Amino acid sequence: MPGQHRVPRRGILKRHNIVVLQALAAHVNPARKEQRTLHAVGDGTFIVDGQRMDRRKMMTAKLPPGL
Repeated sequence: MPGQHRVPRRGILKRHNIVVLQALAAHVNPARKEQRTLHAVGDGTFIVDGQRMDRRKMMTAKLPPGL
């Protein structure tokens, strides 16, 4: 079950060239041993429980030009 979100302020994309998502629901699998939190920064990097992971090379096709 994927998380659910909405875009609360669409005007911010035109003004600042960013997308802000508001989480509406998330799923946690309590049976899974590993329970870490993942945050997508938006530039191809991710933060997993405070540690930054650089995945820009893997995400290049999904990122806008210039990032």
